[in-house]
Parts: sequence; C-alpha cells; structure tokens
Amino acid sequence: MSAKNPKHVFATFPEFSRLTLSDREKWETLIKDYPPYISLSFADLQLWWNDFGQLRVAQINGNIIISYFMPGDEKRSGLCLVGTKKIDESICEIFDWQQNRGDEPRIVSIPEFTCERIRYVDLYEIGATRNYDECIISAETFSELSKISAPKRIMIKRFLTKFDESKIEVKQVDLDYPDNKTLLLECLEDWIGRGDFSKVGKFEEDYARSAIKDSEPLSIGALGLYINGYLHAFILYSRCSDPDYVLINAVKLSYAYNHLFELCAHKFSQHFEKQSIKYANIESDLGINSLRATKILLGPINFLRKYEIRPKQNKQKH
Repeated sequence: MSAKNPKHVFATFPEFSRLTLSDREKWETLIKDYPPYISLSFADLQLWWNDFGQLRVAQINGNIIISYFMPGDEKRSGLCLVGTKKIDESICEIFDWQQNRGDEPRIVSIPEFTCERIRYVDLYEIGATRNYDECIISAETFSELSKISAPKRIMIKRFLTKFDESKIEVKQVDLDYPDNKTLLLECLEDWIGRGDFSKVGKFEEDYARSAIKDSEPLSIGALGLYINGYLHAFILYSRCSDPDYVLINAVKLSYAYNHLFELCAHKFSQHFEKQSIKYANIESDLGINSLRATKILLGPINFLRKYEIRPKQNKQKH
C-alpha cells in the first residue's frame, strides 16, 4: 500500500482507531478531495473534539466515520459519516450497529456533499442543522475599500484618519519561535472577556490556547495586526488541499479601538489576496446570536451545510 495514497489506514467500522497528532498526513490524504469544511480538518478535530484523547475514527465502504463526543454537547455528539461511496449502505450499517447497542440510530454533522449521494432519501429523516453550517466569505469583498459596503467603508476610513497607515501592518507571526507563542498567549489572556467574541465561552478560549501551543503538529499559522508596533489582533489559520481557501481557526482582538474588527477584516483580506487566497472559511456560529450577527455582517457568499439523519419512522394508520 502506497504511503502517498493510503486507501485504508484506519480501523474498519465497527472498530475504531484513535486519531493522534502523528496521523495528520494520513488524515489529510484521506480528505483532500472533499470540500474545505473546518470540522473535517485535522486541526479542528484535535482542538475541539479530542479532550482526554477520546477522538476516534473508522473507515467504511471507502468513507470515513468520525466519532464526535463532547460532554455537555449532546446535540453534536455522535457518529458522522463523510464520503461519497455507497452512502446508503454505510448509513444502514451504522444504524444497525447503533440499534444493536441499544442506541438511538442517528448520524450527526453529515456534510452536504455526502447527503447529495444518498439514493433512497425517502428512507430517512434528513434535518438541517443551521447552527453548525460553516460560513464562507470572499477575500476580495474586503481587500479593496471601494468594494466594501458603505457603513463598513466609513468605519475603516474613520479609523485610518487617526493613524499613519504605514504604521498599521499585517505580519506573519512565526510560531516556531517560543517568544512569539508567549506573546500570543499573553495577549489572549489579556484580551479575554473583551468584545462580542468573548461570548463564545471557555471552550473557544481553550481552543485558541491549544492551537498556539500545538501549532507545529497541527500546522497552524498566525497573522498579527500591529498598530504603531504593538500587536492589537491576531488570527490563527490553517490551509487545506484547495489552494483557494484558508480556514480561520480563531480571531482575537484587543478591542482597544473602535472599529478594530472592520479594520482587521480589511487588512487580513488584503494579505490573503496577495497570497492568491480567494475565500476564507470562518466556521459556524453555533447558534450564538452575537456571533451569527457578526458573521452575517461579513457578507458570506456561501455556507458549507451539515445535516442530521435518522431512519424514517413508519406511522401506523388507524
């Protein structure tokens, strides 16, 4: 079996394999032909779903099964099916296994491209899960002031009138250097509780902290926005097999200035467009109103949708 194209590298369902930090290359090879969902990315799986090392994956009929589990997050916890081959057969195998265990037959967070391969849709109840759809924005939308909506353009121009624009820089933060990791971690602690993003909660803060600490094995990069030489915002990001996309893992701001968020959207988009990146996946809003409003205001051009599937219940006629 070629290491470059591993057709079967994890356990066959119903057996499962742990997905560890050493498995990144194997995992990325398996998902390279799929749309750029953050929830399928190696970094997101390790950061969000691998507390206590409980993350498990399996393969079935040329597809992947991910065992999502997080205490207190029962709605998203469960088995997820990802792939394009023999989807109906794979769903039935999963449902049979769950029923034999006495579990409710249910598949969670199944991506749209997998749902589209279901042949016998009448056999299932397929429900949209809007809270977990991933938001796609265009870098071009924010890279040029002339293309930004009038209210945001006014906010950014007001900001720029207060500073010499040459003193506002976006720079790569090399996380191979311990001092840079320390800088981001210190800023993260200092900025906790500020701005709308603070409402995402402790999990999101832990996510960002772990992404910085484990940036090398997770292949996480960082960009910083500096004003007069001081760091006032940073984003953590990862790349995927589609060169047009960047996956935004976390956004952190000092909120020291009004309209800093709008400025960051403009300056970071300019940076990415120079790198020939067209789109950014800024993840789901988790149903948090403030977070949803912020993402919608960024003008998404698309969503990578997810669904939940259950067997259709036959209702007896009386």
